[in-house]
Amino acid sequence: MARIKRNTYYYWTKHMDCPDKYTKVKEVIQEIYPQHKGHYKTPKNKKELDKKGLILDPKTVLKLMNQRGILSARSE
Repeated sequence: MARIKRNTYYYWTKHMDCPDKYTKVKEVIQEIYPQHKGHYKTPKNKKELDKKGLILDPKTVLKLMNQRGILSARSE
């Protein structure tokens, strides 16, 4: 039995079935990265996303890149 608070359990069960709001952004990031041979850092990826109409905070872009296993040139 996991030792988590009751509120945490119900929060998790409520939000498990929610769709990921960044699915489209993750797909676009996955397309942008190979096009530029992995040389794009987070700010350039953000500019590319802005051009495509996906306005996000740079920290969010970095977080999504990390979730996809894509390292920015800055973090290598």
